[in-house]
Amino acid sequence: MVMFLYIKSLKRYSRHNEWIWITALVVWILTVISFAFYEDTRRHFPHNMIFLGIFTLCLSVLLGAVASHYDEEAVLLAAGITAVRILSSSSKPYFRLKKKL
Repeated sequence: MVMFLYIKSLKRYSRHNEWIWITALVVWILTVISFAFYEDTRRHFPHNMIFLGIFTLCLSVLLGAVASHYDEEAVLLAAGITAVRILSSSSKPYFRLKKKL
C-alpha cells in the first residue's frame, strides 16, 4: 500500500487505470469463494499456501489502488486509528480475565 502512496508514477498509473483494482477485486472474491466451498484449498498443504499468497497479494493491491485516490496523510491516519481501535478491542478481554483471577 505504501508503494501506491509514495511512488508518484505508480499512484498516477493506478488513478487512471481502473482495471488494476477491478482485477484484484475479482481474483480476491474468487479466492474467498474457493476457500469457502472447496475443502482442498483449505486443508492440503501446497494448495492452502498458494491460495493464501494469492489472497494476500490481491488484497494488498486492492488496498493500494484504492488508497492511491486519497491523500497520504489521510490514509496513514485512518490506518493508525484502525490499528489502535483493533488493538484496544482485542486487549479488553485479556485485562478483564486478569481482573477476575
